[in-house]
Amino acid sequence: MLRKKWLLFFIMACMLLVGCNKENKSINIDINSVSKSLVENIEFKDSLELLDSEIVKMFYEIPDNTEYVLYMGSGATAEELAIFKLADEQKVEEMIKNIKAHIENQILQFEDYNNEEIKKLENYILKVKDNYVVLCVTDDIENAKSQIDNYVK
Repeated sequence: MLRKKWLLFFIMACMLLVGCNKENKSINIDINSVSKSLVENIEFKDSLELLDSEIVKMFYEIPDNTEYVLYMGSGATAEELAIFKLADEQKVEEMIKNIKAHIENQILQFEDYNNEEIKKLENYILKVKDNYVVLCVTDDIENAKSQIDNYVK
């Protein structure tokens, strides 16, 4: 009987240790170097350029104290790559809402200009991990998902 109690105690202690040992794998990435790597490793038809922070604010409503990087094409395509590092994880949903509003606006812009870009916009990639939000608009969907998952999974 005593042996069974010790065995039960040992099993429960092991389970507790295993449960406590699981790390909450939060990430900390350098959005500048990650975005540059993603732009280099994802296929885009257009040549994407890093936009100045004031220009970014013309496309997105961004919560205060958010770090961000936005690469966009010439305007002939809807291709873009954006990474947002929000200061407060509570603002992630707000940022996702703002990104969706941006995508809807882009769809309206491209409807009359370059209808072929609508498919890219409708199939945008949006990844969220902790306080990071990554958006990618490209035809290279599977590769883009894989490349983004290398950093944000």
